[in-house]
Amino acid sequence: EDEQMDGVDPGFFERHNKVIWVYSYLFLGVIIGASFWYSILPASQTSVMFSQQISTISSIQGATGQATYGGNFMPILLNNLKVTFIAFIMSFFFGTGAIFIIVWNASVIAVFLSRTAIELSHTGSSLIMGHFAAFFSIALHGIPEVVAYFIAGIAGGILSIGIIKGTKDALIIRDALLLFGMSLFMLVIAAGIEAFITPIL
Repeated sequence: EDEQMDGVDPGFFERHNKVIWVYSYLFLGVIIGASFWYSILPASQTSVMFSQQISTISSIQGATGQATYGGNFMPILLNNLKVTFIAFIMSFFFGTGAIFIIVWNASVIAVFLSRTAIELSHTGSSLIMGHFAAFFSIALHGIPEVVAYFIAGIAGGILSIGIIKGTKDALIIRDALLLFGMSLFMLVIAAGIEAFITPIL
């Protein structure tokens, strides 16, 4: 209140740190929890519980396997843009949309990490080392991609909350657009890495 009275504009992260931290902890928590259960439950149960995530991973791997060097840049970018706009719109109109997007992406990542770790464990690697190996195999393009979805979801949520509260509308809109712009920039970077760098590694 004192800052507002003195005309001092709190920093961006100061304004939204609670939302960012809550979503971050949720994202990491789902990855850890889903990875744990996928790793210890029998395959007969995980194939049912995580069927949608497994299907998504299989379709992504199939598309990647058929891609040529650089030729899949636009398809990757357009698909990622679609997911980003969905994340933003769901977060804005439904509020909990950001949570859905974050939980879904975290669960897909968790299943991928655990599946890869289990496969590597058959060659003598420990599950923990397998998880690290799986993480590094997708980290180069996966981190900016997931962060972009994450940021888009936060942007939609911030804009929705700001409109509901009816305070500092211009500032809230500016923050949301800034985040969304950052999200789009990161998607271009991620698509470029996946199309031009990942195939030659």
